[in-house]
Amino acid sequence: MSDLATKAGDLALPGLKGQRVFVTAGAGGIGLEIATLSQARGARIALCDVVPDALAKVALSVPESL
Repeated sequence: MSDLATKAGDLALPGLKGQRVFVTAGAGGIGLEIATLSQARGARIALCDVVPDALAKVALSVPESL
């Protein structure tokens, strides 16, 4: 995650602890970044994507809580 994304995320996603976030197109790009930033701020994440192989790859490479 870039420093710019971290700074922008701090402004845009304060206090997500305990919230649930459903991210479409979550296997890459902006969707994955939204999921990562949300999870870092305490949200529980659910991802979906139309590319099953990409979603499976993300599922294997991210922390269990994402």
